[in-house]
Amino acid sequence: MIGLEIHVQLRTKSKMFCRCDNRADDARPNELTCPVCLGLPGTLPVANRTAVEWALKAAIALGCEIPKRSKFDRKQYFYPDLPKGYQISQYDKPLGGPGTFEFDVPEDGKVVTKKVGITRLHLEEDAGKLTHPKGADYSLVDLNRAGTPLAEIVTEPDFRSPAEAKRFLQELRRLMRYLDISDADMEKGHLRADANVSVRPAGSKKLGTKTELKNLNSFRFVEKGLAAEIDRQTGLLERGEAVVHETRGYDEDRGATVSQRGKEEAHDYRYFPEPDIPPLEPRTMGLVRLREDLPELPVTRRRRYRDEYGLSESDAEYLIDEPLNANYFEERIEEAIIGEDAIKDAKEAAGAIAKMLTGPYAALLKSGKKQLFAELGIEAGVVSDLARLLVNGRISWQGAKEILSTDDALHFRERREALLKRYQPVATDDIEAIIDQAIKDNPKPAADFKSGNENARQVIVGSVMKATKGAADAKAVLELITKKLR
Repeated sequence: MIGLEIHVQLRTKSKMFCRCDNRADDARPNELTCPVCLGLPGTLPVANRTAVEWALKAAIALGCEIPKRSKFDRKQYFYPDLPKGYQISQYDKPLGGPGTFEFDVPEDGKVVTKKVGITRLHLEEDAGKLTHPKGADYSLVDLNRAGTPLAEIVTEPDFRSPAEAKRFLQELRRLMRYLDISDADMEKGHLRADANVSVRPAGSKKLGTKTELKNLNSFRFVEKGLAAEIDRQTGLLERGEAVVHETRGYDEDRGATVSQRGKEEAHDYRYFPEPDIPPLEPRTMGLVRLREDLPELPVTRRRRYRDEYGLSESDAEYLIDEPLNANYFEERIEEAIIGEDAIKDAKEAAGAIAKMLTGPYAALLKSGKKQLFAELGIEAGVVSDLARLLVNGRISWQGAKEILSTDDALHFRERREALLKRYQPVATDDIEAIIDQAIKDNPKPAADFKSGNENARQVIVGSVMKATKGAADAKAVLELITKKLR
């Protein structure tokens, strides 16, 4: 049984309760501070309206109920990087929850829809940051991050495997980026996850004793840390030993979880209402407008790409991962289905464009260590132009692939006619003759296919592609070979 507690750092212009700049990543230590976030006596916090609206937007997207009334509370604990000695958070009246969120998980070659209960979403401020100089007998405090707005999302213990928990976090990261409220970068601490884990015998209704795994700061750590803790608890119970309710961390070098401290309960924090901030009435903050402003969410967009455009799960997943890349993909489709030589079928256009973006473009992004298609410097219209040429049979796929993988992509407009001449597809009569010869030259694969081994066709396809120097359409070649052999 796994439940998650996730902190999402909101990228508002200013901090949660003061006017300090909220850009701790690129500032000098303690540069972005003021009397409010330093916790000096006599200061008065004022809630950041944008942070409240963004948290409400996230709550709506996660399927949460929005309450009539919400309030802030003081959560008492004493860390060197918490200057006030308490954190302004929300206890019994959060901004959102309960709710239910759906996400898709690939399982055994198919896609399964999972539902996870969202217990609550609340707003709070972040603490500062401790740094520990190597070899020194002291630590340093940087309070730039103190007061940064955090949306904390708490789920029900609805995950049944580390893979499910990891998948949910990946979906949540996409969601925050689509809402444009957080960069949600785990490596930079914009998205941090803690996990509550317990095990029980199969079929048992009684919950086991849970432990909390703190600060899982990458998707890989989430999966490996959860797997290690499940193994540890299972081993304890099988030996007749008890699981202790505690906070643990994941040690990658040992591949195991380690005890950090006893687990605090809510009463340990001595919550009480924050006297300096009036209660909120979320339903008066333009919920209709916030709902209307929601973009198409990643899970919906992925399903549309599969159902409307016929894309594979992996291609749809790749294209929706970055919202700007998904927008780029759809803009190219719009271009390809209008104008001279337009592609009449949007599904056909989407298939051709997706093939280019998940193939040559993906390779260019990886080699250049970039994330966005628009960063490659290739004129956007080149992709839609090549898609029209491909679908209309004026250029081969191998030709389009080579153009997009070389300097030709940057100069496509001026070199267009020469490139079309160089990469024109093989004529139908020629390809038929080449296929006949390839079947004749490969009698064993042909016989194996007729005996039921469908993969044997690939040897003949390879022979044809070699003979045409890659100018033939591999999919069309495969179809023709299959038709002839049958």
